[in-house]
Amino acid sequence: MIKLSSLAEAIELGRTYSGSLGFVPSLGGLHQGHQKLIEQALVENDEVVVSLFLNPIQFDSKKDLESYPGTLEADLKFLKKLGVHKVWTPGVDEIYPKTKPQFIVQHQEYREILCAKARPGHLDGVLTIVLKLLLALKPNKAYFGEKDFLQLRLIEDMVHDFYLQTEIIEVPTHRTKEGVAYSTRNSKLSPEGYKKAVLFAELLRSVSDISGLEKELISHNIEIDYLEEHFKNRFAAVFIEGVRLIDHQELNQIGSL
Repeated sequence: MIKLSSLAEAIELGRTYSGSLGFVPSLGGLHQGHQKLIEQALVENDEVVVSLFLNPIQFDSKKDLESYPGTLEADLKFLKKLGVHKVWTPGVDEIYPKTKPQFIVQHQEYREILCAKARPGHLDGVLTIVLKLLLALKPNKAYFGEKDFLQLRLIEDMVHDFYLQTEIIEVPTHRTKEGVAYSTRNSKLSPEGYKKAVLFAELLRSVSDISGLEKELISHNIEIDYLEEHFKNRFAAVFIEGVRLIDHQELNQIGSL
């Protein structure tokens, strides 16, 4: 596995590589959900690059940024074991040489729903870094999980609006055997907290009425950030032991799983 530590190396790879280049961007803190993205990318491309970059401008609080699990050495071992060809670990000062970005991608259509409303500026930060990474590396395909549903929709729209030549590949949400969507934040839960995460996932899939779901979550002392229904899906963001978890479920599947 080759390590790309500079922006120049990534740009040169994107400029000169003639095969099919797959890309999996990440914040680090890799888990089995990332593994699914990477495994699909490895099957569908000649080479795969995974980026590890904790993007500061997508965090809506300094506390959240500072508490995000940093596991660089473990991540590198994880990627090497999977057979990833190259890992890109750019520095913050290289991605944002003037400390703060001079230009930010601002989405327009969905600012009053889901994480766009609950975490102002978060998705603008995500879109900005994704655009930067895609423009630098110019991959043929980039892989994103469906768990971050609105993020994925906006990235697809951005790629279309800016005429980027990268194909965005959606990968279904990968879950633990108990039904919890994999997330780097899961590692911050205690065993009791994880049990509540399992309950949250079960209730989201089984309670047919959204007001009933709200009552159930409150009765189990699970703090609700939002419960909303859009795009024929039910979406939820909750706090368990101060850890923010998101998930969603297709409306026509609720109660049938």
